[in-house]
Amino acid sequence: MENMTVVRKNEVVQIPVLWIKPNPYQPRFFLNREAINELAESIKQYGVLQPICVRFLNKQSYEIVFGERRLKACKELGMFYIPCIIADVCDRDCAVISLAENTQCHSLNFFEEAFGIFNIVNDYGYDISEVAEILGKKEKYVTDKLELLKLNYEFRRRIIENNISEEHTRLLVKIFEEDILEAVLNGVIKFGLSLKKTEELVDEVLKRTYMGGRVDKTDVEDIIYKIEQAKDDQKIKVYFKDMRIFTNTIFQAVDTMNKMGVKTECHFDETENELNIAIRIEK
Repeated sequence: MENMTVVRKNEVVQIPVLWIKPNPYQPRFFLNREAINELAESIKQYGVLQPICVRFLNKQSYEIVFGERRLKACKELGMFYIPCIIADVCDRDCAVISLAENTQCHSLNFFEEAFGIFNIVNDYGYDISEVAEILGKKEKYVTDKLELLKLNYEFRRRIIENNISEEHTRLLVKIFEEDILEAVLNGVIKFGLSLKKTEELVDEVLKRTYMGGRVDKTDVEDIIYKIEQAKDDQKIKVYFKDMRIFTNTIFQAVDTMNKMGVKTECHFDETENELNIAIRIEK
């Protein structure tokens, strides 16, 4: 992989906000409005504590390399200037720097990171091992991220808006037919399914489709009901098993006391909501 160098001027320069253009290689799609407002409030009180990085285009035009949220917060405040460091980078390096900086700061959601990886692989010919090196990750991390882009934009939007985890999403990617995927995603959101239950749902849906069956919204909700019912039945079984262990222990204790010559009786009175245990020991 070619060495990538960034040449920065020693001084921080004040550049008019309106002279700075967005980065076309910015992988972020969804900017958190609340986070921008919080950052704007912080800048209002303390100023811009860390300069953004830009690259020179022409006399009155710069392009942001990283620091997009700080730039947007300054625009929200109506600031005229923003402190910048000027980097001498080409298009290719600009894309890589933007992705690496956002990944290191954990400021991208998993779809945005996947899209940033796709851009530098597709547009600039980086291979998986090179991207993994840039990000300080394993190659599987990169390939797993790219798998997420099989979902179209609308599915990605809904997943992010409903705080569906990346682990859940990896399961959803296994479903290729969009109408079935939509039904499953709706079910995951509606019932707030755990990762384990989502896995069971996806496995059952795939099993039915592999056998040539069709799955719609009603089928998905029926599968979810059966999964939930199975969990409840399992809890009941565990409860009764625990109760048997408990009552057997009491019986053994009473039997031991009788063998030792201490006359002891035990009575159980079970109702719908409770189990009463009375133990009588003669003095």
